[in-house]
Amino acid sequence: RMINEKIKKRFLDWWEGKEMDRPMIRLYVEKEKQPDPSDLCDLSCYTTYEDLHSNPAFRVNWVKNVARQFDTCYEAFNYVDLNYGPGSMAAYLGIQPNFMADTVWYNHLRVDALSEIPLPAFNPQAKYFLQHLGQIKQAVKNAEEQFPIAIPDILENFDILSLLRGNEETCFDMMDDEETVKKYLDAIADIYMNYYDAFYDVVKFGKDNKECVYTAFS
Repeated sequence: RMINEKIKKRFLDWWEGKEMDRPMIRLYVEKEKQPDPSDLCDLSCYTTYEDLHSNPAFRVNWVKNVARQFDTCYEAFNYVDLNYGPGSMAAYLGIQPNFMADTVWYNHLRVDALSEIPLPAFNPQAKYFLQHLGQIKQAVKNAEEQFPIAIPDILENFDILSLLRGNEETCFDMMDDEETVKKYLDAIADIYMNYYDAFYDVVKFGKDNKECVYTAFS
């Protein structure tokens, strides 16, 4: 099993708001006996910041090396995530992601009014959606059921709207054009599960093939 039942239960108890004896802890401890460098996976496929965040070969090999060099303690477990930053839905809607060393972010659209931005709609052929989904599928193959692959941090609501429109502009829109803001938020909410389900169908695992890992990227 990729995640033991004890860890699953603690996560479930936390999610359901049950009383717990201590906070959740994610701790990695360096193994006393380290592997020979020749036994570590090749990371030469990492040549750009985009590779750092989303290259399937690099992301899976990096986690394999972590598993060989560190023990997981308490609620820690190894998993693979490939992210287009917090709010990857913005990329699927046509905003180019900017990959940096410590994060991925977006430059919002330069428009005079929110209504100039096309109303968000699910497009299964969108460039970055297909690219990201393909990378996730490849990561599942590369991981060979050793580690779960996480659903990316898709985000929704004002997070996505502000990535499309801009933070300051969104604040003004909330005061000046509340009805249009609500229309765009409803449209974003309507398409969220299309993206989530597409990734879930690729990464699900475990009992009855219904389990998954969801990552929040920062």
